[in-house]
Amino acid sequence: MMIYKREYYKSTNYFSCDITPKRVTQYYELEIYDYGTGCASIDNILYPHNQNMVIFSKPFQERFTIGSFNCYAIHFTCEDNEICQILSSIPDCIIIDPLIKKQLLNLYELTNIENNLETIVSIGRILNIIKNSNYHIHNEITHNSKIAMTVKEYIDNHYQSPIHISDFEKMVHLSVNYIRKLFLDCYGVTIHKYITELRLSHVKKLLLSTDLPIIDIAYKSGFSSQSHMNYMFKSVFGISPLKYKKMQMYGTQ
Repeated sequence: MMIYKREYYKSTNYFSCDITPKRVTQYYELEIYDYGTGCASIDNILYPHNQNMVIFSKPFQERFTIGSFNCYAIHFTCEDNEICQILSSIPDCIIIDPLIKKQLLNLYELTNIENNLETIVSIGRILNIIKNSNYHIHNEITHNSKIAMTVKEYIDNHYQSPIHISDFEKMVHLSVNYIRKLFLDCYGVTIHKYITELRLSHVKKLLLSTDLPIIDIAYKSGFSSQSHMNYMFKSVFGISPLKYKKMQMYGTQ
């Protein structure tokens, strides 16, 4: 067992958008929730956030999150086949008794990132308690949320290109206004805002990882023009893309 990450995780420290893009997990991800609004999605099943919720996702599962949340997180790898079989039997999401949660947090405090024996034993005890505790599995997925997730997945895969609302109408065979309402009801954000947030996140990534001209960054991020990208970037972050790049790379104001 090798620990990859151990931290008190706040989603607002990582994402400016209320919906995170879908990703495929690389590690076992153990998360003991402390606070949350919205829900977590694992392999297209929605789990409404709950302060007594424990998420245990496995490698190669698809995840995204709606809303914001804080949790105690440990992400780790495991190469022992017998242990991996045991881990696979643990549900992806459970709701535990508050007293059990207190036990888990006490054990969490004994873990650290050094991958020493105490950490591994403590994680093993956490997983054993979860596996053998009385709990109920918490999930919620509806026909409407499936439609909203279909639209979201299309956006995640195509936001770098022009997207027209009529594309969704043809995809799910529903009216534009109804699709907008479903998306807003499910994710708490409009389709337009979600697309803009994804594009701006991509702009920030390209600004810091490439030397592309600003106009190329605009087009590669899905904006119709450099001026539109500049306007949206400044309206959200309060500064221009170039000033953001200088501040992040050189520490200038």
